[in-house]
Amino acid sequence: MIKIAKENNIPVEDCYIVTSDKTEAKSPYNFNDKVKIISGIFGVPEGNIVQDERPYNATKVLDKYNKDNDIAVYFVGIDDVETRFSNFKPRKDGSPQFFQPLKDYVQENKDSFIKRSYVVEIPDDTRKLDDVPENLNEYFSDGEISGTSVRNALKNVTSDLKKDLFIFLFGKYDKTLDKLISSKLV
Repeated sequence: MIKIAKENNIPVEDCYIVTSDKTEAKSPYNFNDKVKIISGIFGVPEGNIVQDERPYNATKVLDKYNKDNDIAVYFVGIDDVETRFSNFKPRKDGSPQFFQPLKDYVQENKDSFIKRSYVVEIPDDTRKLDDVPENLNEYFSDGEISGTSVRNALKNVTSDLKKDLFIFLFGKYDKTLDKLISSKLV
C-alpha cells in the first residue's frame, strides 16, 4: 500500500485500509482478525485500518476530508477491478462510471469524491513463481501467487514446511499469527 501510494504521489498519512467485518468461506477473517494480520505482518498502524460495512464507500474515512475539494483513491486487486468495476466500461447511456482509473485523473479536471472516485489497480504478487523455494513449489502449482493460491498453500502445507511458507509469503514468521490465520482456513 505504502509503495503504491508513493508511486502515485499520494500522501502516506492519508492512506487507510478499509474493510468490513463480513466473513464467508473465501474470506473467513472478521475485522479484529484482519487488524491483527495487517498490522502484525505488514506493519500498517492499527489506526489506519478502518471498519466500514461498505469499504468502497468508506464514509468513516471520507467524512474527515473536504467533500468539495478532496479526491478519493482506492487501491484494488485485479480481480475486484474486473468484477466490481467492469473494467471501467461506460454506463449504458455512455456516461462514465463513478469509479475511474487514477491514470485518467487530470489535476485541472478533478472531481471531488462526492462526484467521482479513482482506482489504482494493484497487481497480484509481483514475485515470480521462479522465486518460490523449491520445497514449496507444489503449493503454487496453479501457476500464480494470488490470494487464492496463498490461502490454499497455507491450508495444505505440511507442518514441517509451514514456517518456510510463512517466511516466503510474509518475510517473517509469527507463531500467533500463523495460528490465527491457519485456524480459519477450511
